[in-house]
Amino acid sequence: MFERFTEKAIKVIMLAQEESRRLGHNSLGTEFLLLGLIGEGTSLAHKALASLGVQLQEARTEVEIVVGRGEGVVAVEIPFTPRAKASLELALAAAQQLGHNYIGTEHLLLGLLRQGEGKACQVLSSLGVNLVELEERLFAAISGQTSDSVVVNSLHRDIIARFHQQLDAWVKPRSLGKVRSYTRFRPATGDMLMIDVSFATKNPNENPALSTRQVPELVAQVYSPSMRRRVFEAKLQLLLALGAQVGLLIDPQDRTVTMYRPNADVVVFEDEQTLTIPEVLPDWNLPISQLWPSEG
Repeated sequence: MFERFTEKAIKVIMLAQEESRRLGHNSLGTEFLLLGLIGEGTSLAHKALASLGVQLQEARTEVEIVVGRGEGVVAVEIPFTPRAKASLELALAAAQQLGHNYIGTEHLLLGLLRQGEGKACQVLSSLGVNLVELEERLFAAISGQTSDSVVVNSLHRDIIARFHQQLDAWVKPRSLGKVRSYTRFRPATGDMLMIDVSFATKNPNENPALSTRQVPELVAQVYSPSMRRRVFEAKLQLLLALGAQVGLLIDPQDRTVTMYRPNADVVVFEDEQTLTIPEVLPDWNLPISQLWPSEG
């Protein structure tokens, strides 16, 4: 993974190690990755954090309150904590989702935010940062690199939100299971996968945290022209092979939804048609036209 890191992302890791040593800790948690992002000083992630008033010294003080000081004897190599490892894997997944062949500071920050349970998010919340607003500002910074990507990323997020809302409005009142956006899933072998929208039936033995092992029954991806269509199709086919019952590829360019199922023909729903998924959600339906933002 680290061979894909930009110079600034590598600098963040080095700064995080220094912050961990400064407090005498023998493991590198998400809170130290956050300090590295703040301390780097010039990157997209730093600018997004700074725009919300996050400053290094205040963050250092809050980190020390949260984790305290360690024993003071620090090994030469400092291992990542499990949650820090998960955030790095989510950074990779975020880069793949955005069609980037590198991992930059912006992906590292997205990984921290989407991991969601680490001390980094706790520190940010203690500093008064709205995590949703931070992610929006980060996407705005990413989008600002190219004029075309502003429209693409905004549309991508809008459609994810619309599909999630429509699906959840049916699932939640009936207690059928859980609808999630930006779900992480790790196959037994291979990199962490990020799924735009997923639905999984309730499992009494499931950990309330986002599951990295249970394959959702329904998985949906929103197509972005920044990545070849076959990449999205391959991800859906992999998830179907691992146990998903239905995969959906939502294409805002063609205004279509393509349905993939194991051992079944591919079905394309066009703009004037209604999406139904009887295998997973009997009686639920969604007019395809309701997925798209209104024009003008």
